[in-house]
Amino acid sequence: MTNREKERERSRLIVYGEVAFFILPFFIILVVAHRKNDLDLILHSPDWSLGSMMVVGQALVRFVAGLIKDSGKKSWEASYLWIIALLFLVLFFLTNYILQLGEPPKPIGSLFQVCFFFISIVIYLIFGGIGQILLDKRP
Repeated sequence: MTNREKERERSRLIVYGEVAFFILPFFIILVVAHRKNDLDLILHSPDWSLGSMMVVGQALVRFVAGLIKDSGKKSWEASYLWIIALLFLVLFFLTNYILQLGEPPKPIGSLFQVCFFFISIVIYLIFGGIGQILLDKRP
């Protein structure tokens, strides 16, 4: 295994570890809801939206940190588009969270927030992974 492959494997393990950390609180909520025989609690919890916003925010931080570290090697102006897109995603998830805090959640809204959480995990795997690879690059 070459040094570059080792660096990528290390980056991958770091990102996977963080994803496990993101999912752990929801696993705990699931266990508590199961213990209380109230599985609707897990589906209707606004924590899914808050988690989505935080995961995408973490992806943004990791991605930007990687770009800044790597910026000495090439121009990263084209990456501004990705940064802006990720910021809009954070705002979108924030809006979804605020809407879930109001009235009792509608079933479709609850389903969407769970889907958005898993979409945010995919976003983190992509952009957080790219950022981590850029951070782990040796000069």
